[in-house]
Amino acid sequence: MDTWAIVALAIAFGLWHMAGDGLGNTYYTAAIVSGAHRWRSLFFSGFDPAGVMAVDKPPLGLVAPAIAVRIFGLSSWTVIGPQVAMFAASAALLRISVNRWFGRAAGLVAGVVFVLTPIEVAVAHSDNPDALMVLLTVISVVLVVEAVSRQSARWAGAAGAVIGLGVATKLLQAMLPVPAILLALAVLSGGSWRSRVVRIAVFLIGATVVGGAWIAVVDHVSPSHRPYVASSTNNTASDLAFGFNGTRRVIESSGQPQALATPRPRTANLHKSLQGLGPIGRLVSAPNAMQSGWLLPEALIGGVVTVVSLRGKRRRVVGVLLMWVVVHASVLTFIPGVFHAYYVAPLVPEVAALLGASVAFATEAPRARARRWRAGGFVLLGGFATTLAYPWTHRRAPWVVPAAFILIGGAAVFLIVSASHRSTSDTTRSRCSGVAIVLTLVALLLGPARWAVAAANDGQVPADPKAELGGPPKMDPQQQLIAREGIRVVAYARAHRGSEIFEFATTRIWTAADEIVRTGRPVLELGGFTGTDPFPTLRSLQRLISTGGVRFVAIPEVPPQNSKPVPLPPAILAAPWAPYVRTQCRLVPAAIYGGIDHGAYWRLYNIKPLHAPLQLFDCGGRRRTPNPLATRTGQSGPAVVPGVLGL
Repeated sequence: MDTWAIVALAIAFGLWHMAGDGLGNTYYTAAIVSGAHRWRSLFFSGFDPAGVMAVDKPPLGLVAPAIAVRIFGLSSWTVIGPQVAMFAASAALLRISVNRWFGRAAGLVAGVVFVLTPIEVAVAHSDNPDALMVLLTVISVVLVVEAVSRQSARWAGAAGAVIGLGVATKLLQAMLPVPAILLALAVLSGGSWRSRVVRIAVFLIGATVVGGAWIAVVDHVSPSHRPYVASSTNNTASDLAFGFNGTRRVIESSGQPQALATPRPRTANLHKSLQGLGPIGRLVSAPNAMQSGWLLPEALIGGVVTVVSLRGKRRRVVGVLLMWVVVHASVLTFIPGVFHAYYVAPLVPEVAALLGASVAFATEAPRARARRWRAGGFVLLGGFATTLAYPWTHRRAPWVVPAAFILIGGAAVFLIVSASHRSTSDTTRSRCSGVAIVLTLVALLLGPARWAVAAANDGQVPADPKAELGGPPKMDPQQQLIAREGIRVVAYARAHRGSEIFEFATTRIWTAADEIVRTGRPVLELGGFTGTDPFPTLRSLQRLISTGGVRFVAIPEVPPQNSKPVPLPPAILAAPWAPYVRTQCRLVPAAIYGGIDHGAYWRLYNIKPLHAPLQLFDCGGRRRTPNPLATRTGQSGPAVVPGVLGL
């Protein structure tokens, strides 16, 4: 019954205000739409229906929504709904597993903590592949625990296969806990060293075979018969896996110009000091503490105390969880580059399970005095974790921290009263200890529950899901102008296109994604997600223009020089395509499609080039020979691959 209640709570959080999420992250939604109509495009993670460029992730995270869109059509229910189902499945599996390991109370605590963690709710409201990544993480934890407990190579191989599925979802991010798994199989698993080595080898074989299958197939297929692998430097999936989605995520710092960096929110003094510690304080400082780090200290300390005190299978289970959390959190802590809140989502199930184990340890001591001591320690840790949540004193919820401290104070009073009266029976003292733990848990869950509600109700930035009270920051006037300008540019290109394969070409990924989602027609993306991909080549673009493959090209206007030069992102420089287009194609005056006065725009925003207005160029006059493939391509149009286009 508890499991169904947790599933119902997860589904309620997932479906709450789901229509407000729209179609999610349109970068991945475009790939979902393309894959929903062509299985080949789905296998290669094709971004556009023409099969020219792929997205920067493998296809496994796109499969469920693509099938839903194919069967039921495009809507929030088919794009976001599968993520909600994965969120509920993760909660149910975690609840059942922790219940089997540590008892009913521990399973209930773990399930509730997982569902009320804000970043998990935010991920469930996005079509990013992180919801599937979390589900695969929970499954792999269960399989590793079984492999360690049963000393079984088959369970180890199954765990490796699930890790491989994680690689087919988000590439090397799935490999972050592998060192912890290997350590657990070597140290915590019983038997001879030979059998332990066999289990480790079987695990690695399973992970390598399953995880490397898609990469090997993509690299084996000729580039002329598949989309360009986005965010790779040499058009290979292996470079994407080990480069952009591998070492570059871990060892390289952000290349974003300082002038374009997002300003950090003002935080409480404690969190300022934690941020001053550098990467060490990342997971427990604002805003990450509000997303997922609010219980990390309690889970780690409680896990250490529990693993030292327990014996037998339970000790091995806690050891696996503790190793997993320490290794995974350490990697996330010291990533020097761009850090998104949803990176922590796969860490939350293990933290919730550790907290459930700590509760079981505090309430199941054989002697009443031991239970009081353990309950007292749990209450003190709860106070510490609530203190770390101090930024929750947001103007929209100023009651959270005072209420939390009142509850923890009440828990402490219960413990003091029950311990000070000698006439109090052991049963009464045990009940007081239980009440103290319940009050502490309620205090700890007040803040995250408020943020979980915000994640479900207030909306979020689709490409960067995280809980924010009051919703994501509103677009400033500059962004609003550029958004309206992009809509007008696309509408003009759509209305005046002829028999070209592509509606238009652009370096602005979101403009391309929105049009693919809206119409299901191909758009040629120049430079990929970041504008740095060497695709298509300038010669390929020239060939497309001359043969009627594309007529309109939308590129950002380079800001005029000012007294303070600002480093420009590659997507604004749009090299090498922009110089050719500007010199060889005809500029469509903004007045024709109702665009903004660019001169007046730059007089207002001459120091903020992050959102440069688009310029539309008509390259129709450059055609020399007709393209036999130039046909009006709709959702059911012909599948076109780069080799056919000469890309």
